[in-house]
Amino acid sequence: MQENSTGKSNYNSLQGSLRITGWHGFTSIANYVWSKSLDNSSDGEDFEPNAAQPNDSTRPYLEYGPSNFNLPQRFTWLFGYKVPNSGGSMQRLKNGWGFDSTVTLQSGQPFQMNYNFEDDFSGSGEGDDRPDVVGPVTYHENNPADFR
Repeated sequence: MQENSTGKSNYNSLQGSLRITGWHGFTSIANYVWSKSLDNSSDGEDFEPNAAQPNDSTRPYLEYGPSNFNLPQRFTWLFGYKVPNSGGSMQRLKNGWGFDSTVTLQSGQPFQMNYNFEDDFSGSGEGDDRPDVVGPVTYHENNPADFR
């Protein structure tokens, strides 16, 4: 069994940002990133199963696909409002208040099924094959880890 000593990767993205600062006490920053990260070895030491060990080390180009850390879409929104100062007594207690909030939405990471050291179905001699599924794969909607 060999680990991939050289890797090939590619990252492309489209990024956009909108910023509003200090408009009637409102501050807002919205960011959106659409991206795609591709590689043939996302992990140099195999901390995640089969991330560094190709199924067939004589043909590592077959492993080229979405990275383990690929997040195709990410949206963040930061929002703040500074409450206007008020006059009168106890100004130290009444002034300087505000509200802040952050929202982050992102798509999920790629999912890979592993079949660690169970058998050598592909005949590669490596010992870390992917599952060999014939027919439809079904899963329990409330528990994505429950495949049948």
